[in-house]
Amino acid sequence: MTTSFPGQPVPPPPPPEGAPLSAVEIPLFPSNISLEPFPGPAGRRTWGGWGTLAFGFAIFTVYTTVQAVIAAFFVVPALLNNRNPSMDEIMKLATNGLMLSIATILSGLAGIAVTLVFIRLRRGASVSEYLGLGRISWRVVLASVGVAVGLQLFADLLGRLAPTTQPAEPFMFDVYRTSVWPWLFWVSVAVFAPAFEEIFFRGFLLTGFQQSRLGTAGAVIITSLAWASLHIQYTLPTIIIILIMGIILGIIRLKTGSLWGPLFIHAAWNLIALAQVAYGVNSMFG
Repeated sequence: MTTSFPGQPVPPPPPPEGAPLSAVEIPLFPSNISLEPFPGPAGRRTWGGWGTLAFGFAIFTVYTTVQAVIAAFFVVPALLNNRNPSMDEIMKLATNGLMLSIATILSGLAGIAVTLVFIRLRRGASVSEYLGLGRISWRVVLASVGVAVGLQLFADLLGRLAPTTQPAEPFMFDVYRTSVWPWLFWVSVAVFAPAFEEIFFRGFLLTGFQQSRLGTAGAVIITSLAWASLHIQYTLPTIIIILIMGIILGIIRLKTGSLWGPLFIHAAWNLIALAQVAYGVNSMFG
């Protein structure tokens, strides 16, 4: 029997044995939290901090290697035809939209595949529970779009102080114009980029690092910093916005126990940003 005193909150009953993470409400950044999304007799079924770091490095290596191979197919022939390219010519090669579309799709698929393999290597682990990919409702989708719009408005407000971040990074106009098949670029940016980045950063890494001494707050900050560093091609104000967005997405991932919210927010954010780029291109060159 539990004894309580006047004014003392009564703790909620514990979740049922084997309940998924989505069924448990997680306090924001408590000091003693340890992510155990798979309670049961099999014990912990997620990789710890060091395992997550090692496998995360392997995943990112596969991801970047595929991108490098795709880039080589486009860049090497051009360099063979022009042994002394100017800086402008090098930038044109680096911002080829078709190359980036194909590289984003194939590297995303490879990164996701390797991530799923490493999750399955953890005996008894469920991919859907590990990553928080249970069933979702339309309310989650609509709320995610609303959050993405709100974040865009926040970015627009910051853009008044740093106009170079709006409506898009200048090089993105060149990327869009050289995408050859704009629909492929839209798919790569709105589907494959968010899918890999959320599964990797807010799914695999955040889940594992929360098992380490970093704890909940440290895991959110480290994964957000790592995600922001992936976008070093942008200007500093934009990278700061991405860092803030990463922290928000990490909090949402923890508070809801689901990856769907961050994934839809990320996809909606990219769609809005890409629509701005398309509008700008059509306005300038249409």
